[in-house]
Amino acid sequence: MKRFPLQQANKVRLIDDFSINGVNAAYGLREKLRVQAIDELCSYLAYILDHCDDPVALELVGRTFELKQAYRQPGVDTYHHEPLKIAVRRPGGSYKLFRVGALPFGAVGSVTAFLRISNCISFIFVASMALHLVLTAFFDDFTVVCSKPETTN
Repeated sequence: MKRFPLQQANKVRLIDDFSINGVNAAYGLREKLRVQAIDELCSYLAYILDHCDDPVALELVGRTFELKQAYRQPGVDTYHHEPLKIAVRRPGGSYKLFRVGALPFGAVGSVTAFLRISNCISFIFVASMALHLVLTAFFDDFTVVCSKPETTN
């Protein structure tokens, strides 16, 4: 497997190219992956502004939450943990095998699994009507908007 570095801001992330060994080609997906971007957030806010009569509720504030090391948090199922290994070439030509304990960054299936988790987190917050939150999920970034009095919660 080919591994290459990707510079992101002040860190370097290692990407494993799962297309070389055919893992990505062996993965199929029937549903369409969905992320929420600025369009959804603007639609939610426009609806609130058009339908809210409470001036206090219209004092909106927001922020973005990011999951730290998001792909390292969801683990690999114990059934797959033992046989799932990545071979990395050492200087000189020999190889070393590494177990994969978390979603491998660079595998198509990891993106799907993580987006399902992200959408579940979003659904839990949005479905709980008692929270009165506007929340959008874009991979591991969650944008939350609420009224100013609700920020203490």
